Amino acid sequence: MCPGSRRLAELQEMLRFTSGFVPNAVQMISEHIYKDETANSLVDDAMFTIIQKTLVSCIREAKPLGPKPRSVNIKVIILNTLSDQEVLPLVYPESVNRLDITEYVQLDKEQIDCIFAMVNLNHLVIMNDEEVLKSDIMVALLKICKHLKRLELDDYHLLNDPELTILPTSCRLSYISLFRCKLTHSHITSMISDVPTLKDLKLTVTCEPDGQCGCLKQIQSVAGAKSKTDDQELMKSACVTNIQVYESSGVFDHLKDSNTLKCLKVMDSTAEKSLGKFTGQCVKLEDLELDSVTFSRYSDGYSLNGGSLQQLKLNDVDIDYRIILSTINISNTIAPFDIKLDQVRLIGINADEFKSLLLKYKGVSIESFSGDEGEVKTSTLKVVKESTDLVGKTDILHEDSTTNEIASRPRSRFNERTKNCFPCVLF
Repeated sequence: MCPGSRRLAELQEMLRFTSGFVPNAVQMISEHIYKDETANSLVDDAMFTIIQKTLVSCIREAKPLGPKPRSVNIKVIILNTLSDQEVLPLVYPESVNRLDITEYVQLDKEQIDCIFAMVNLNHLVIMNDEEVLKSDIMVALLKICKHLKRLELDDYHLLNDPELTILPTSCRLSYISLFRCKLTHSHITSMISDVPTLKDLKLTVTCEPDGQCGCLKQIQSVAGAKSKTDDQELMKSACVTNIQVYESSGVFDHLKDSNTLKCLKVMDSTAEKSLGKFTGQCVKLEDLELDSVTFSRYSDGYSLNGGSLQQLKLNDVDIDYRIILSTINISNTIAPFDIKLDQVRLIGINADEFKSLLLKYKGVSIESFSGDEGEVKTSTLKVVKESTDLVGKTDILHEDSTTNEIASRPRSRFNERTKNCFPCVLF
């Protein structure tokens, strides 16, 4: 906590009392706080709340002698109550760097106009449970926020938005969090592929085909006559560094590879086809965690490893055992490759046979292993790079399997797992 703000917390009541007698007291107080915040990076969210509460109480005490419109400097505004909203016309909009809009407020036209004047916003949070800011207004706001670096949206439905992207041109976003949002394939693909400054992405979304992503044309084509060239034009490269995906669909459908992605966590049972192809083409991917994902079909060269994996975690996963072996074989790193398996249901082999197979090859160390029939309950493996062709040497045959074989197997509850942290992504 910075010294000036600590002192402010101690003097809230005195400042409020003074504001009732000195007409320009609020403006002077806000300017002093703003300079203190700008010079000190130790102000946290709790302190921002104290600052706003102090200024709101001073403004209310100063009426009708209070500050003139657009005269109060404040760096962070958190809209929780009617009192918070009343402050908006008095705030100098260009001084605001962060705006949090909760589901507890209802904004009128004048207040929305005040928000649109905040052209220097670099952090925007909107909880839209009660449609506090409608989708078209929110998108329009994003288009003018040229300095925005962090974006957090909750409960937005954007399937009817005809644009290819909801983000501003040449945006500088480094962090995006979307929770309970609905987007088109074009929206999500553009978000992941067309923002070179984006480092961290956290998604709980539903993504559906739109008129420009190509999926609908493919569905409508009787003969599936779309050429490979057309397919490639619709696929893009991800430029994000860290991605967490929870309870989603359609996120990976139009992603072909990545030269930047280092950490990926996916908790999505519908991601098999597109996710498997994508991770195998992420040449810098070092940390991969998969939860509640099914990989039921293996083909030559199918791997979760783009060559740089150092850590792989599989939890509550159904997977063809050859995909695990292929993932081990493709590792190009000098550093050890650690694999953690929990509740992994193997397709095409039982747990004891899988363990015996791993024991035959140099470079694969089994630090712990517990299995029962076709399920690896828990196992820790360490791979030191050597030439191992595990898939090629195994004599265990496996016919094509489908997800129907595993439909009746029990799964752990999704909500219990979402509480776990993904340590490689710093959100």
